[in-house]
Amino acid sequence: MKIRLFLATLIASALTLFSLAPALALAQVAGETGTVTLTVSPTSGTGSVTPKLTWSTTSTADGIAAASCQPSWQTASVATSGTQTLAAVTTSQSYTLTCTWDDTSAIVAWTAPTTNVDGSTIGSTQLPLTYTVNEGATGAETLLKSGVTALTYTATGLTAGDDCFTVIATDALGDSSAPSTEACKTVGNATAQATASLTIKAVPNPPSALTVK
Repeated sequence: MKIRLFLATLIASALTLFSLAPALALAQVAGETGTVTLTVSPTSGTGSVTPKLTWSTTSTADGIAAASCQPSWQTASVATSGTQTLAAVTTSQSYTLTCTWDDTSAIVAWTAPTTNVDGSTIGSTQLPLTYTVNEGATGAETLLKSGVTALTYTATGLTAGDDCFTVIATDALGDSSAPSTEACKTVGNATAQATASLTIKAVPNPPSALTVK
């Protein structure tokens, strides 16, 4: 009886030790932005032309919208999408719009383990698995979020600079894996720019001092 109990305990202990998939993937790389589109209408003309500017922005890969846009044609900032008609101009012009994305978040994604460290398949008594996400400086991650049930977690409000992550899996019996491999991302502001040009062909002024005798 004692030998049987010992073997049962040994098997149970082995089954509760499992390995986390080695790859931890971030959904966004450092410095990634959305896009800025800027057009001017018309693009060319003769003499005096009234330009109409139209612009728009897209979100980053992880859904962050542009925070602000600064045009070259005025000192005040503009919305991240819009249309504006400017005063007539008589010389060729180049218009630039620079937009900023306030990127202080990261999407952390991972693959669920399917085996224990002894090579056996994770059993039904070990399911469901939950996850602990750790965040911090390289090699010094601390608890960010525990009890995560999905295979992805969005970390927000991160401090600008390098942020690194590891993930730990815990089975239904309360036993946890070693941390996953580390993945890092540089968070902070990033910018993108677009330019539109208007070409105006110069024409002579009309004659002056016209008289009739």
